[in-house]
Amino acid sequence: MASSRTTILKRLKECEISIRGAGKNQKRRRGLAYGQKVEKREVSQHKREREVIEKMKEFRAKGYSYRKIAEILNVLKVPTKTKKGLWYGKTIYQVLKKVE
Repeated sequence: MASSRTTILKRLKECEISIRGAGKNQKRRRGLAYGQKVEKREVSQHKREREVIEKMKEFRAKGYSYRKIAEILNVLKVPTKTKKGLWYGKTIYQVLKKVE
């Protein structure tokens, strides 16, 4: 027998069972950060990615926007962490924010 979402939520509330708020996946970690790798079961620095991060910092110091840095990396065909996607301004911002 299937129950609707609202029925389940109603019953949880009646039994005073707390639920996690929408979009609040606590303490979730999504894989490795850009600039890190796993080596012998330990997280270590990824040399090439660290070099790219240093270039990103240099471009920011020169006044380039995050979007412009992403365009440069895409033109130079610098691979992302997944080696599939493209660079975006938001991605550059997040990478630099984590290393600060």
